[in-house]
Amino acid sequence: MYKSFLTIFLVAVVVLISTPLFSTQILYIAPDGLTMKLSLQSDPAKQDLVLLTGNVEGNLGNISSITMQFFGSPGITVEPASASIPRISKGEAVKFEIRVKGLAELSGKATSWVKMRADYVPDYKTLIEQVKNDEQEYPDQYARQDLLQGIMEGQEKTETISQVIGYLLSTNESKDR
Repeated sequence: MYKSFLTIFLVAVVVLISTPLFSTQILYIAPDGLTMKLSLQSDPAKQDLVLLTGNVEGNLGNISSITMQFFGSPGITVEPASASIPRISKGEAVKFEIRVKGLAELSGKATSWVKMRADYVPDYKTLIEQVKNDEQEYPDQYARQDLLQGIMEGQEKTETISQVIGYLLSTNESKDR
């Protein structure tokens, strides 16, 4: 009995020593540099060519080197496959017409998807200033400092950020159509 008590006591001491005294469970995420949206322009259940509009809008500073990729589930073709935006500023928007082919063969069998991905270099200076000065959005100073440290490390390496959104295209006909 003494040995089991001693073992439990020693394990508890090791756990307490290895846990930081002021650890936080809060993890902040940096604000998105872009807002992305996919909108359906034609009915996927009634034709083989489906049109979507991809909208990309700048949220924060001047974002550069934006590479867009458009792709879909197996069995469909998405055009264009990619596009580039050299620079986009806060409030600016760019639209893409996205053509989806091959849904007729999948009619009634599956739900397909289309995804739009953006890889870009954020405006690190503006991003750092926003996180540093927005105590309402980031009230915990330690978690905010951790986020700022991560952003500054990304700035040193000129890391790119990736954002992805998707849209489900149902090929099943409904009674409402």
